[in-house]
Amino acid sequence: MLIQEKLIAKIRELCVADERLDAALMYGSFASGEADEHSDVEFWLFFEPGHRAEIDPRSWCAQIGPLLHHVRNEWGADVVMLPGLVRGDLRFATTEDIAGLRSWPARGAPVERMIVLDRTGPEVSAGIWSAWGCGKRLWTELLQRHGREVPRQLFAELDEALSP
Repeated sequence: MLIQEKLIAKIRELCVADERLDAALMYGSFASGEADEHSDVEFWLFFEPGHRAEIDPRSWCAQIGPLLHHVRNEWGADVVMLPGLVRGDLRFATTEDIAGLRSWPARGAPVERMIVLDRTGPEVSAGIWSAWGCGKRLWTELLQRHGREVPRQLFAELDEALSP
């Protein structure tokens, strides 16, 4: 078992235990099944707006394990260096930000692998599906602009894997 998988299990445990958290998503290579020993761990954490104000991201991340480093990057993500020199990218957001998933670039991961917690209901999975729809349109336009064939089989597989 990779150290990242242990850290992901700990983050999942923390998400379920934190009643202030309404929804959580994992994205990136672990969600898509393409991770290796050099992969980082990436999560969106959605809190009710009133609860988000109570959260200190550094303290929340310190529950995962000893923090070797913590910084908030230019995109607002809390980036931490965890045991085993694993990079963690955690985005502390509010439930109001869930709708923004519609414009999020497609990650190519099955929805069921991305959703860690969804106390709200279908909003999170609908947002992910909308993100794939946006990504699919962008990829189609880009491929056509460059005279390339659209990978219909791949798109069909992603449609099936990512549909609600």
